[in-house]
Amino acid sequence: MTWIWNLVVSPVGKKLLMALTGWGLLAFVAGHLAGNLLVFKGSNAYNTYAAALAGAPFLVPVELALLGVLVVHMVVGVILTLENRSARPEPYLVVAGKGGRGIANNNMLLTGLVSLAFIIVHVATFKYGQLGVDAQSRTDFFGKVVQVFGTLNFLTYIFAVCVVALHVSHGLGSSFRTIGVHHPRYTPGIEWLSIGFAVVVAFGFGSIPFWAHFIKGG
Repeated sequence: MTWIWNLVVSPVGKKLLMALTGWGLLAFVAGHLAGNLLVFKGSNAYNTYAAALAGAPFLVPVELALLGVLVVHMVVGVILTLENRSARPEPYLVVAGKGGRGIANNNMLLTGLVSLAFIIVHVATFKYGQLGVDAQSRTDFFGKVVQVFGTLNFLTYIFAVCVVALHVSHGLGSSFRTIGVHHPRYTPGIEWLSIGFAVVVAFGFGSIPFWAHFIKGG
């Protein structure tokens, strides 16, 4: 077991752990987005989905596992950032490459912290906030979405998901480099894949508050 620990605490091991936990979180983001897009089908479809999810026996174990993955991702991310700054204490100018990745790369800790704050507020609002019931006596998550985004809160939410998307864009591309997938033939495609996934995240999640505020709420 010693060699496993030595691998985990090594620079390569920590980067690999960041990549693996990042992929786990991205898988959740994709699934969460797919479920949330049911809001466009109306209150019955959305509340039916939410009720089925809330009553699933695997929900609590999955939530605990997801929390563990998130904590590991955050802790390792902070450690790597501090180690990088310690190894290179003097600030320097980064010139972005063709992909224009400099901004995302230099602000991963900041976008990560904003993403964490967004997650906390999001969970507090939609999981533990005050919720009503619909006509079928189910928790009215649909009504909560319309209520929350009926105010100017929708702008904050859209900004937050754009920050999350920026974090995802750089993180996904970096994860492939971590496992050694870095080649002139494949890297451009991976960069576009990362950007494409981030755009889907931004537009997918961002479309919900926009719709709730201007169309459903309007």
